[in-house]
Amino acid sequence: MKINVEGTDYPVLLGEEGMFGATIDHVWYEADTLAGLKQKVAADARRKRVSVRIPFTVAHQGQISHGVATGVHGPDGSITVRWDDAPHRPASLVDSHLVTLRRLTDDEAEQYLHLRAALWAACAAVELFERPRKIRLKAAIADALTSGTSTHVYRGVEK
Repeated sequence: MKINVEGTDYPVLLGEEGMFGATIDHVWYEADTLAGLKQKVAADARRKRVSVRIPFTVAHQGQISHGVATGVHGPDGSITVRWDDAPHRPASLVDSHLVTLRRLTDDEAEQYLHLRAALWAACAAVELFERPRKIRLKAAIADALTSGTSTHVYRGVEK
């Protein structure tokens, strides 16, 4: 079973509860009848489509990616994206957890990668400094109370 939207056929799924559903352009539609599903999809397709192109840059796992946001898709509010490095791939959805910047120049992108690398190196250095020096204060206080002294040596440091 399929429904046709703007010249493209999409498969229709029939759920265990008897609901008809289809995913069209990353949006899940569902209705209790096939006619209802077609009506929902048609109503959404009739909405005026406005073309937008907002260039942006993200950094992920040490790599810079440039893309163009093309709109907010469907009732779930997902952002549709065309990535520069894959212009013929179908539009995908941008990860909401990524820091999104205006489109960076090549020089800015290189500087940003260096800054992010320095940030991660600094975070790692702080962690390495803190790790052997961390104490659990409640445990140190409990040890001091148990030993009956007001001054307690905890891991070689006088408290």
